[in-house]
Amino acid sequence: MRKTRIRMTIAVLIIVMFVLMFSGCDSDDKASEIIIKSKINLVYPRDGSGGIQRLMSEFEDLRGDVTINAMELPGDKDGYFEGYTAAIAANQRPPDIMILHDTWLTELASKGFIQSLDDGRNIEVEKYYFPGMAEAVTWNESKYGVPLWQDMPLLYYRTDLVASPPNTWSELVRMAEDTMEGFDLSHGLIFPASDVEARASFMASLLISHNALPDFSQSEIVFDAPNLRSAFDQLIRMLEGEVLTRNVLDMSIEDCRQVFESGDASYMINWSYAARLLNREDSPLAGRADNAPVPMGSSSYEAQGLMSGWVMALSSQTQQGDMAQAIIGFLMGNNNQERMAVENGQMPAKVALYNSGAWQKATSISQVLPEMVDSGIPLKIGPNPEKGLYLLSDLLVRAFNGASSQDLLSYLITETGLEPTT
Repeated sequence: MRKTRIRMTIAVLIIVMFVLMFSGCDSDDKASEIIIKSKINLVYPRDGSGGIQRLMSEFEDLRGDVTINAMELPGDKDGYFEGYTAAIAANQRPPDIMILHDTWLTELASKGFIQSLDDGRNIEVEKYYFPGMAEAVTWNESKYGVPLWQDMPLLYYRTDLVASPPNTWSELVRMAEDTMEGFDLSHGLIFPASDVEARASFMASLLISHNALPDFSQSEIVFDAPNLRSAFDQLIRMLEGEVLTRNVLDMSIEDCRQVFESGDASYMINWSYAARLLNREDSPLAGRADNAPVPMGSSSYEAQGLMSGWVMALSSQTQQGDMAQAIIGFLMGNNNQERMAVENGQMPAKVALYNSGAWQKATSISQVLPEMVDSGIPLKIGPNPEKGLYLLSDLLVRAFNGASSQDLLSYLITETGLEPTT
């Protein structure tokens, strides 16, 4: 009996040991299944297509080790930074990644809000992106951002009214006057000018087309006086001939598109997103509108245009640098760049994607655009936005209020202390 009890006790101990062993392994397996996820805060400008949210959800599913809180903010500077401040208050820490306009980058870099990428992790911006975009993300010889999409302004025109787009501003004015009179249109040229950035972008495009855009990021700003006066003269002629009318100052991006789509304007300068919308089957202008680069001041100028766009930057306070870099790498991938173009109407910033041009056909973007993009000039505002951005906006408003070319030139010199080069 005693031996039987001993055997039973040993058997029970063995069973208990096996139970403990297997339950321990099960416990270890469950523990190994617990993934500690990184938490990333990302802010981005208004995106009506929902493209950024979709891509972030896909990245979460792909990785499985990160949760991304992607917050949409207004697309204008004031609204963006009001939302940015509110986002910090709500989350009690700054966003790890900011998708912001390239004209805001220098100010944020100079104030220490975003970090330099020249620390061994630097993405070779010059290798993959157009020179203008690489220059736009550079401050003090360091890179502070990675281009996400570029948005060179485009000239939209009615193919049922004109056979081909104008090559110069003088041609645009003449053709706009003819179509306004011949087809009883209210507007010759419209563009979104309801906010500071849009007004500054229009003025920058006009000045670039006349080789007259000052570089406001330099401590000593110079300009070419004859070219600058030529650009101002062109603006005044458009106002006096009512090719441009004052109500454009109240037009938002969508207001502008809707006026053009209604058929009441000859030409429109707007961003790339409008191209695919104008060619939808239900659009009143489907098959009757196209786009081209903004014209030059004269046929003797080298083809250039305003290179503008949105870039990805890392917060200087992020504790998730490696994961944030992984997200940036995901967004800059060729496939995702093409998807943003086709699905959202946002033109890619990478040179390689302009070789095939398949997305251009899908989005109805001008096939001659790559020639302009390669020589595009960024709007270099510097660390003090009021020095350039608001000054360009004021120049336009003053012109609408009756200022002459000389008045505009004198105002520019007084406000900035510019030195004419000729």
